[in-house]
Amino acid sequence: MNSQIIKFLEGFEKNLTIESAMIQQVIKAINLDLPSEYLEIFSFINGGEGFISDNYCRLYSIEDLMPLNESFSVKEFAPELFIFGSNGGGEAFAFNTTSSPFSIVEIPFIPMDMKWAKLLGNTMSEFFSHFSTGVKNNSSQINKDLIGKEIHEIHPVVFGGSPLDPKNKVLVPVKDYAELVVFWNKIWQSKKEVVAK
Repeated sequence: MNSQIIKFLEGFEKNLTIESAMIQQVIKAINLDLPSEYLEIFSFINGGEGFISDNYCRLYSIEDLMPLNESFSVKEFAPELFIFGSNGGGEAFAFNTTSSPFSIVEIPFIPMDMKWAKLLGNTMSEFFSHFSTGVKNNSSQINKDLIGKEIHEIHPVVFGGSPLDPKNKVLVPVKDYAELVVFWNKIWQSKKEVVAK
């Protein structure tokens, strides 16, 4: 495995590992040609989260990949994407499966609209390098109470909510956050449909 990627992941809170047979079973069920550099990560960690320099990164465990993509209704809102993580603050990390090889993008969960997708790289090395300033900031400690939670803007910015008002932010477990993502994306889609008419 790429030693630079291992270095990026050193400070992560790691999920419990699972057997390689289970990893292969999940990969087969996903039925996507996921990049080998990404799949190699699971030989080191089964997802986890932590800081890369001052930037937060959450990588979903392999067994959560399909359930979370389904919970977020990715096929409905952004069918070209396969989400594999987030920044913990309302932005998803995803493979764009329409490019060859897959590129890696950051996209808001709300709205999950490709016009806001931002290219982060074409390889996992580029993806991780995007977050690294080259200086490891050891003061960026993980608050264990925040692990597995996403910052949700109660009134999403795209609908006029304030991105700066702390009263507009709440921490939500990822699985509960998926319900909010689907709720707001359905509203976003219905607004787009009205505008299109």
